Amino acid sequence: MNAFSLLQSNFSPKIKRLNALTNKERKEFLVLTPKDTLEYLESFFTKKDINATQTPQDKKALKSFSLFKPLDKIFYKGSLELLKKPLFAIIGSRSPNVYAKEQTAVIASKLAKSGFNIISGGALGIDCIAHENSFPNTIAVLPCSLDLNYPAQNKKILDAIKKDGLALSEYEANRRITLASFLERNRIIIALSDLVFIPYADLQSGSSSSASLALALNKPIFTLPHKMTESLCTQKLLAARKANAIYDVDEFIKTLGLFFDLKTLNASNDEVLEFIRLNPSIQKAQEKFGALLFEYELDSKITRVGLNYRVN
Repeated sequence: MNAFSLLQSNFSPKIKRLNALTNKERKEFLVLTPKDTLEYLESFFTKKDINATQTPQDKKALKSFSLFKPLDKIFYKGSLELLKKPLFAIIGSRSPNVYAKEQTAVIASKLAKSGFNIISGGALGIDCIAHENSFPNTIAVLPCSLDLNYPAQNKKILDAIKKDGLALSEYEANRRITLASFLERNRIIIALSDLVFIPYADLQSGSSSSASLALALNKPIFTLPHKMTESLCTQKLLAARKANAIYDVDEFIKTLGLFFDLKTLNASNDEVLEFIRLNPSIQKAQEKFGALLFEYELDSKITRVGLNYRVN
């Protein structure tokens, strides 16, 4: 197991910003007024001093000490090359609705093909969907040491990430999970990321704490529009204008590609692959294309991942 210092890497400014929060009991968050995606991004990345303008009317406590624990040395398995591209954090509920599952799969897959690497926490639900659909361009930050896998149900994808992606942990060998280690893991994901996507999250959840930290570190947050009674954490972020909703996935990714000067996903002339990119559900695809999908699987053009297809 290898280790390196984040404070002596290209991530030093991000980690110093995180560690600077350790002596602050309260943080004044910027009140965002998202217009279109480009203007929303520019409001974060063109500021020389992210804390130059703050609104005293909007104060919230970052309640967990685990979010403030200083960070430097981190252990890894896999390729550190994945840290060199823009990092898109995808975090959220372990029990998302079907819509959030489908859209997370689409967005993770398209972002990974467009020059982003996906960083998440290796958990069930949203995290696992993000890793599986962005593999191998994916980074898992674990709440345990790298010689262990948590949760055990994700052993297959976590082992694959350690081999062909990148797995990170701040814990040395034989460190099992604790209640605090989940929040400690989350602060690493947020600190390293450039953008944060929360497809589905409940109030007072781990994702809610991560959203608070993202706001404190001035990281752009994106989410999905939901029914009024669902995903109450992201609904609250949208209502307070602290997150931006994604309404058109392709337009969103195109804008990100232009903003970060990355290649964007080329349009496909293959009706089956294009349909699956937008509608990864196995049931929906089979209703439309039937036995043709079996040929695509034999040709390794698509792979079954749970209840969805993934375009290879």
